[in-house]
Amino acid sequence: MINTKIYSQNDLRWKFKKVGYGPSTFGGLIKAFDWGVGCTVTALTSLLFTAGINKTPAEINDALMGVGGFLNEGTPTNPRGSLLIWSAVQKLFPQLVFGGRFYTYDDAKVKALLAEGFPVLVNVTWGGGHWVLALGDHMVMDPWDGVVKSFGQFQPIGYSVYTWQKTA
Repeated sequence: MINTKIYSQNDLRWKFKKVGYGPSTFGGLIKAFDWGVGCTVTALTSLLFTAGINKTPAEINDALMGVGGFLNEGTPTNPRGSLLIWSAVQKLFPQLVFGGRFYTYDDAKVKALLAEGFPVLVNVTWGGGHWVLALGDHMVMDPWDGVVKSFGQFQPIGYSVYTWQKTA
């Protein structure tokens, strides 16, 4: 299993901080229907740690806002202004290579990346749409509560890939 720093989008240091340019926050339940939209940035922050980038989800959010890293459009499960522009991450961290955002899950490709030591951001159906970080050995880091869990608890529907040059 890939070792990384574990974060929760409901950490009180950023739970009530807005994600991107929209009205929704990292953590949930400011309003009864708002589950929070910080899963993507929180899982991404854990991935970045494995690439040697030691920042908090709040710091990554602010940095992404500084480079236009969020769409001003929204979807039913991701409100206006908080949808990550995946390629913006590479503007901040040019050592990363964005391999793509895939809207169907390919287990063989994800396992191959994990075998190379790259954690993978996986989109799952939990809560209408959620991002977790695959760490290998059938385990994922769930940013909702910051707990490493069995991948079998989630139904994957897509994934996003970042790689980088590893040093010996």
